[in-house]
Amino acid sequence: MKKITVLLFLVFFNISLFGKEFVKIATPTVADKKMSENTANDKLADLYAMTEKYNLAVEKFNSSMSKLRESKYKHPVS
Repeated sequence: MKKITVLLFLVFFNISLFGKEFVKIATPTVADKKMSENTANDKLADLYAMTEKYNLAVEKFNSSMSKLRESKYKHPVS
């Protein structure tokens, strides 16, 4: 009976230790959180830069189209 009790104690003790180690592994550290935050900030900055480039391209396209329309009305093609 004593052997079974000791064996059960060792099994549960190991499970509890493994559980604590697993929680340490599974829980993100401060460095992980900062890295994740920096990655998110980088992605947001990239998205903002792409939006700015898109807006500039649209503005340039609209300007070109308006110049084309103006030239078409000034010099009608028959």
